[in-house]
Amino acid sequence: MWILTREGIETIRIGSAEYRILQNLSDRRKQMVDLKMELGAQTVKQGWAHAIKLKWISYDRGTDSVSPLVNISDANDEYYLLLTKFYQENSLLTNNEFHMLERQKLIAAI
Repeated sequence: MWILTREGIETIRIGSAEYRILQNLSDRRKQMVDLKMELGAQTVKQGWAHAIKLKWISYDRGTDSVSPLVNISDANDEYYLLLTKFYQENSLLTNNEFHMLERQKLIAAI
């Protein structure tokens, strides 16, 4: 049996960490210090690598700033979608989807 973790509940409520990073940027560049202050350093840490991997954001080391690469309406918050599917009908998730959510600590076995 699986349950949602605190992070899983938060993802259902307000979106995944990487989605919140993109949402916070809107359509403008932002200094990293401002992003961490507005979202919290932990949220940025959790979502940073995946947001970069998805090519949602770019980072400029010279100016220590972050820019969006996609429009928020074009972004697909995959963890949110999987958690919603899990929450509504968890038997429909594949083993791979369960393991993906478990790796991200969004669900836990009881």
